Amino acid sequence: MVNAAPGASTNTRARAFAIWVGLFQFLDETDTVELNATEIAQTFSVTRATWQTYREMLVEVGVIDLTGFPGDNDTHRRMRVRLSPPLLRTD
Repeated sequence: MVNAAPGASTNTRARAFAIWVGLFQFLDETDTVELNATEIAQTFSVTRATWQTYREMLVEVGVIDLTGFPGDNDTHRRMRVRLSPPLLRTD
């Protein structure tokens, strides 16, 4: 699915995929990761701006869904990252 990201370089797609896979270690029982952008960036040694690029691509291809916490303001929004499991192919 990540390979289908339009306009993204091979390196960008590969790094976004690696981060997506890495996020699975932080899942709770609802398939949600409750880390903010700074925590994700620090965990995966990228800048917040780079994480935003990866995040937008992952949302676009449908492997993550972002939901804000009730009551958060738009300036420092903490997002829930809901991960979609990879599709199994049985060719």
